[in-house]
Amino acid sequence: MADDLVQRAHWGDLAGQNRAGLVRLSLEPDVGELATAASGSDAGPAAGGSTKWRPVTRRDIKSREEQEKDARRFVESRGDRYVYTYEEPDTSAWKRKRVRMPDGPVAYRVIRPVFEGALENLKSGAAPNGERLDGLIVYDIDRLTRDNRHLEDAIEVVENFRRPIFDITGTLDLLTDNGRTVARLLVTVANKSSSDTARRVRR
Repeated sequence: MADDLVQRAHWGDLAGQNRAGLVRLSLEPDVGELATAASGSDAGPAAGGSTKWRPVTRRDIKSREEQEKDARRFVESRGDRYVYTYEEPDTSAWKRKRVRMPDGPVAYRVIRPVFEGALENLKSGAAPNGERLDGLIVYDIDRLTRDNRHLEDAIEVVENFRRPIFDITGTLDLLTDNGRTVARLLVTVANKSSSDTARRVRR
């Protein structure tokens, strides 16, 4: 039990563990600017202008650098070592792309090779720089995923490989059965929010 990293994390015992951070920003259309363009107060695509695309995050997430700085501070303040940063520049955690599966058929999947690589590293217990890897930290649940399939992949790592994944803000709990149920609900809501935004942008 003393070596169960998930149980130790649940108890708040993080000292002496090695943790990596996952930081992500995605490029999404600025909905406010699209609304302004549609009202005629600014030049939009129909008036010869162009849609502006900017990194969209929560107000308290300014950049990948700030996410990394906050993750490092959080980890080190609890006696952990921060050993690596997985960076996902301009990566959507929601938008699906058409892909061909290894066995031939076509499917639609959220493509995040850095995220998937981080999960594989957690399973093996080693970061890309050779450091021992005991767990992963993100800023909040939105930075981890907005896709239910990827959430289940993360839950598998926590449950079956006993590597804790948690966040700074306290919205993500994959360490308990109740927390995982809440995480599934939150990701479903976040997925719908992204879908609603995409629909409004298309209109």
